[in-house]
Amino acid sequence: MDPIVLKRKQYEVFDSLFNAAGQPHMKITHVELIKAMEAAGFKFRWDKRGRFDPPANMNGGSVYIFNVTHDKLGNHIDAARQDEIKRLLHEKYGWTLGSFELTGDAVIAPGPRVFVL
Repeated sequence: MDPIVLKRKQYEVFDSLFNAAGQPHMKITHVELIKAMEAAGFKFRWDKRGRFDPPANMNGGSVYIFNVTHDKLGNHIDAARQDEIKRLLHEKYGWTLGSFELTGDAVIAPGPRVFVL
């Protein structure tokens, strides 16, 4: 499978999800996860809980990642939940951080990053 090419912000979401075991996660919100999944080709649908439908060329079917109300979509996803999302995406689609790459013009700037402790 060819890598999924993403812009910097969407790549950073997957970088946080697929970080090395024991490393801190960045603070990402449900909205940021939705945008990153959509950038990866998924379609988000709200049917009582968050559901992502994969592109037609991807096997594995839909994945339900979170159950959150509309008013809490801006809340951060805690580290344990990020680990669970990582597990789901790896089991269902075989994704790792190597499944993604930055667009040619995107660079992760050096400097401080906000992490969930």
